[in-house]
Amino acid sequence: MKKELLYDTFSVTRQPPLNSDDHNFHLPTLKLAESFPASYLCTVHNALIAPHGIVMHKGKIMSESVGYAWHGRANRK
Repeated sequence: MKKELLYDTFSVTRQPPLNSDDHNFHLPTLKLAESFPASYLCTVHNALIAPHGIVMHKGKIMSESVGYAWHGRANRK
């Protein structure tokens, strides 16, 4: 497998909305700061790609194909 870095790790910080102090307006949990892991382009030969985007190579799910938000929640059997 060939792995090429596309984007390095980065963080995003947002300002709260102007109406966040209004008690009559109920916002869901505000996530004002979030970090994203590095993104890579992986070249794999003889792999299978499932309709939902999971890549399997030699009968195993490649962890690189599972989005960072789904790690730990994806069924890897």
